[in-house]
Amino acid sequence: MRAWKRIGTLILTLVLLSVTLAGCGSGGEDAASDNNAATNPPDKTEGTEQKGDVTGKAEGAKEKYAISVLGNVGVERFPEDELLEKKIEEELNLDITIEMPPGSSYLERLQLMLTSGEYSDLVLFGDDLKDTVFVDAVKNGAFLPLNDYLENAPNLMKYSYETSWEALQVLKDGKIYGIPRTSIARADGYMIRQDWLDKVGLSSDVKEGEPITLAQLEEIAEAFTHDDPDGNGAADTYGLYAFATPDGAMEVLYPWTFGLLGWQEYDGKYMDLKYSLDHDNFERALEFSNKMWKAGLVDPDWPTIQRTAADDRFKKGITGFRTEFAGHMLNNQKGGRELNPDYTLSYVTGITEKEGDPVIGGQYSTGYWGFWGVSSQAEKPERVVELLDYMLSDAIWDEVKYGPKGVTWEEQNGEKVSIWDPEKKTGNVFRNFIRRNDDPEFFLSLTLAPEERTRLGNLIDNCIKNFTFAKDRGYRPPIADDPKFIEYEKNMEVQITKIIVGDLPINDWKEKILPGWYEAGGEEYIKQMQEYIESQEK
Repeated sequence: MRAWKRIGTLILTLVLLSVTLAGCGSGGEDAASDNNAATNPPDKTEGTEQKGDVTGKAEGAKEKYAISVLGNVGVERFPEDELLEKKIEEELNLDITIEMPPGSSYLERLQLMLTSGEYSDLVLFGDDLKDTVFVDAVKNGAFLPLNDYLENAPNLMKYSYETSWEALQVLKDGKIYGIPRTSIARADGYMIRQDWLDKVGLSSDVKEGEPITLAQLEEIAEAFTHDDPDGNGAADTYGLYAFATPDGAMEVLYPWTFGLLGWQEYDGKYMDLKYSLDHDNFERALEFSNKMWKAGLVDPDWPTIQRTAADDRFKKGITGFRTEFAGHMLNNQKGGRELNPDYTLSYVTGITEKEGDPVIGGQYSTGYWGFWGVSSQAEKPERVVELLDYMLSDAIWDEVKYGPKGVTWEEQNGEKVSIWDPEKKTGNVFRNFIRRNDDPEFFLSLTLAPEERTRLGNLIDNCIKNFTFAKDRGYRPPIADDPKFIEYEKNMEVQITKIIVGDLPINDWKEKILPGWYEAGGEEYIKQMQEYIESQEK
């Protein structure tokens, strides 16, 4: 029986799983890194479950209640944020205090909170459950199991993925310990400098909304690197955007192109082809990545820079092709035009090994872009859950999405129409609190011209259509915590980097590196992962 079914019949009936729709960022920001955090659990719960009042709107909900929030949800507040916050406060009779450290210092602030034992009521974490910080905090009683409160949160249940709730059973005890910040599950495509394509004479070879082949990509990367696409007479551009992992490792370029989709079913068994001795998918990805690096077609700072710096280099016109969600394309273009008025982006929906291959993407196993933990120090956790649930309700969702009605938009003849100057900055704090899993229009600003909304909407639809969920649901098998296994995986990342930069031959992967992984615990890892997935799929 699936773990989800063990949560309870009521929750099950409220779930709306839309496997064709999902979210960001894919990627969000990791919100914790020190495995030694959360050593001071609050005294009042000692890790026990607090049920509180879970009968719809909380008993005494009309009484003023203060909620403190710690979240990397924006670095700047605008008057529009305050207007919407006031409206939410009045509706739910809350006093909301939001602490928003910028991304560069959020981890530090989060770590301080966890080690001090003084918790905000609602705390945002990143989406990487391989990081044990949150799990350790849960074990120490810092964050509550939420099953009982979720029974009275129909919007959270309706607009989040089933796989998200499964992933947030972090202790594997049937209890949910977080609230997903859902995003749109999608196969991200690729932004490409259209003005550069025009300059190097390749515009006719690339059609927006369609895929390109690896051969086409190589041709584009060559031209962007060697044919002076920015016209400044200097050899200062590179075809491909890339960045290192937080641990300083390099990963293969465009893994989906090579069928690397996380844990899927092959020949009646579940497998991640990266670890397969019977398939050459990962070797092909290594070979291509090595080829691009040796040819000098990738940003030479790839081994050392992090994503934020890589984003900045793309905006500045140092690189010309990058992975990204279609919903973020116009914002990226706007940022580039602040530096270069000719900066123009187009979008391709995928990269295939050869013409005619299907476009597919995946690996987004949790369905969320970070998640919220509810502190055991919250006096009324049901009110905290109610806040997030209300923000997804029909009563306020349009305003969470577009800003305060009558200030940033209004309805005219049954249509939502922007009344905001598109050149004027406005707040989006609450847009980053919570999202629906079935609303791609979230990424379509009302300030866009109709033709731009149609264009972007079609590209987003393609991203959604091409997506496949990985089967692992963010699960971390017990063997993954074995020190010997952890050490080998870290070493394996180093070896992958060495292969990409040419310090090791590609055949070392199958002949030495992967066999060593199996010996260090990989065989047991695969066994435990297969058993888990099978238990969830029944």
